[in-house]
Amino acid sequence: MRPDLSATINRFHAAGFEMVVVGDIHDRDRKPMLIIGERESKPDSAPPTTPAPATAGQNASPPPPPAAVNVPTPAKRTVGKLPKGIVAVEALADPSTFPPRSPEGKLQRKIDKNGGVWEHAALFDLAGNPVPAILKPTRFGFAWAVYANQKCTGKVVQWVGYSSAHNLQMRIKTVESKGYRIGIVRARSQAQAIQEGRKKSAKVTRTDGGFDPEAEVVKVFAPELY
Repeated sequence: MRPDLSATINRFHAAGFEMVVVGDIHDRDRKPMLIIGERESKPDSAPPTTPAPATAGQNASPPPPPAAVNVPTPAKRTVGKLPKGIVAVEALADPSTFPPRSPEGKLQRKIDKNGGVWEHAALFDLAGNPVPAILKPTRFGFAWAVYANQKCTGKVVQWVGYSSAHNLQMRIKTVESKGYRIGIVRARSQAQAIQEGRKKSAKVTRTDGGFDPEAEVVKVFAPELY
């Protein structure tokens, strides 16, 4: 081989290429050709590779646990309980603070002139005795909550619906069919302001919790009287 050709082959070989001289087997008269191609890498000359990261199932150190997040626990709702023997009464404003010309101020003066009492509906038994009951609003209208003691504490033993019939006799008969009668008593009261949008008004509210065994009985309605 010519020295210049040998040097050329060595340079290509050092650069990673392979030079091969081949001839055409179908044409003997054709001159041989020089073919240059990339040299195949030998196993012992392969460059070192970086090991792949461990996959699931292989022995690998587990990742550090995530930092704990402090999630506040919602506070439990508690329902306040009244002391035994105390009846829940709606908080009322001091009548002395009512403006004189306000609806509640004018109504309070009428109550004061009446001795601090006002007439209210009450529940009685068939003999005409006052029943420890408080008139309360319910989903079905107003009804008397009947208790087993004069302080109106503990569980409600019976609910007596307040008939809304237009006919007085019908209302009396409806309540009497349940073993009771309705009547009127004069009980300690005061004015209470009412705000409905821009409209201001006032109503009379009992201050005895809704029942007073000492309240003055004005009238007990009986079906035979109407």
